[in-house]
Amino acid sequence: MWLQIIGIFHFIHSPFLIVYPFVFNSPLSNLLYLNYFFGIMTSYTFINGECPISYSAKLLIDSNYIAGDKVDHYPEMLTIFPNSMYVNYYFSITTTTYSVLLLNVIRRLNIPFCFLVLPFSSLIIYVLFIRNIYFKRNTRGFQSIQEITKYYLLTTISTLSISYILYPQLFRKEDQDLPWIQPSTLF
Repeated sequence: MWLQIIGIFHFIHSPFLIVYPFVFNSPLSNLLYLNYFFGIMTSYTFINGECPISYSAKLLIDSNYIAGDKVDHYPEMLTIFPNSMYVNYYFSITTTTYSVLLLNVIRRLNIPFCFLVLPFSSLIIYVLFIRNIYFKRNTRGFQSIQEITKYYLLTTISTLSISYILYPQLFRKEDQDLPWIQPSTLF
């Protein structure tokens, strides 16, 4: 039963992240959205690349589960989808859509791209390590990249939050003539 509840939560969580920027469009809600993304990614670095929701499901099944052993296995989602192929499709589609909307939120916040180059670059390298695409996770390099990524993400969250508190005017879009992505132009 708990596994199904976690699965339903995970299934609803992803579309919620896609709908959120269309429903809420203020500088504060955009900043919360961006910090939530960086917070989720930071949590991955504390549990060796595991999705926190899937990690909790894996611990429910096996209390001796070691974080990072099966990062591409989502047992809670198998209570919703008939096999892992559909789970992979689901997460590929929602992650891609979420990434595009995240870029839209960054543009709405007027954050210079150069400020986010380091955190996003380290995230890309980290994901390549997690998925064993170009680098192997079982190396010392993985631990170093994980710690560097954790540092960049925590620093980014702190800097964005402090900047918003001290200088909220920086996050206001001044030029309405720029080609900002609007919901009507996405479809």
